[in-house]
Amino acid sequence: MLHLNKIRTVLIPALILLFLLVVSFTSVIANKDLITDQDKRPRAVNVKVGATSAEVKAGKEVNLWAIIIGISRYKNGDTNLDGYQISNLKNAADDAQAIYDFLRSDEGGNFRDINEGGKMVLLKDEQGTKSNVEKALSILKDAKSDDYFIVYIAVHGALIPQRVDNRTIDIPYFVLYDTDLRDMSNTALKMEEFRNVVSKVSARKGLVLSDTCHSAGVQMAGRDPSSSSLRANVRYLEEMQRVSSGIGFISASDQLEQSYELDELGHG
Repeated sequence: MLHLNKIRTVLIPALILLFLLVVSFTSVIANKDLITDQDKRPRAVNVKVGATSAEVKAGKEVNLWAIIIGISRYKNGDTNLDGYQISNLKNAADDAQAIYDFLRSDEGGNFRDINEGGKMVLLKDEQGTKSNVEKALSILKDAKSDDYFIVYIAVHGALIPQRVDNRTIDIPYFVLYDTDLRDMSNTALKMEEFRNVVSKVSARKGLVLSDTCHSAGVQMAGRDPSSSSLRANVRYLEEMQRVSSGIGFISASDQLEQSYELDELGHG
């Protein structure tokens, strides 16, 4: 896994591009005969985002999948409900839009939206309900082994104590647009479920980017918000460590760090 501390979205497009090139650039190295002929005259090099050298040489179609999620405004944002409160964010939705726009560009690989016949879904703010997020993630099950996928998620993370096998344990969740902190099991997404979805994707090439630990962003009744947020990030990273080694992973903060929104950057 790859962990980069305090990554800002202004850098993430470059990181995505670097990762895509690493996946596809072997086509240049492995096929030097494509670069020059016997006269040493330059020849065209065919490099396709998300494709290996063998796939490029064989002209094999590689489908590009992407699920982009960013929630700045929550249904119950900045509202105290029985001691529970979700803080709205400033930049998560804008960051998601920036990632989406980059992936649609030539440099980003020309991903296409699902409404255009492609395989990319963007969910921002009120679109990011539990139902919509689960539906979007479910389309990844149709990816083939030679395909390439990206998942980007910028939301709050929180730990919720629950009784399991006669003992209380903290369960890490993603906080979605319609999440009610008083009923997390029915309105939020378990990080374990997210990891399971990623683990079961047939595509052997992929990248997961997350910005999920916003300092003191979720207030649970009777609990320290900073501690809960921090430990949620630890649990998330532990879950993602169990994903197949063929999948790259970039997090906005390491296990003992929290990510912040900085006004001067204009991003999360």
